[in-house]
Amino acid sequence: MAKKKNSRKALAVALGIMGVAGLSVASASQLTLNVNDDNIAVGTNTFAAACDDAVTIDYTYDLPTGKYTNLVISDIDAGCVGNTLEYTLSDDSPASIVSDTVTVVAPVAPATTSTVTVSISTVDLTTTLGSIDVAIY
Repeated sequence: MAKKKNSRKALAVALGIMGVAGLSVASASQLTLNVNDDNIAVGTNTFAAACDDAVTIDYTYDLPTGKYTNLVISDIDAGCVGNTLEYTLSDDSPASIVSDTVTVVAPVAPATTSTVTVSISTVDLTTTLGSIDVAIY
């Protein structure tokens, strides 16, 4: 019985080490998304060094109509100007609600970072948002 427990412990330690190593590799290729406390966001891809800073995700909405109005991706580093930004907003099923690509344009002075604002006016406030995937390449 002791040998069985020792082999399980060894297997558990090996899996733990592999998991930590896997997370270390994965974190090297992630784009950080900053969100409000009530929003959840996930982003992964490989990015050029000039365009690997965190971005901020926010939503605007119109309470009288019961609809979201915009998805706002801001704090996009100046090194990303001219690159393609691809986003996919999904609900909790996770079916895609809105997905598109846009070109990151230069910030309007005095701002030092760019902002991409896209209309999501067809999305009801009752929709449970699941995730937002953002890639800049």
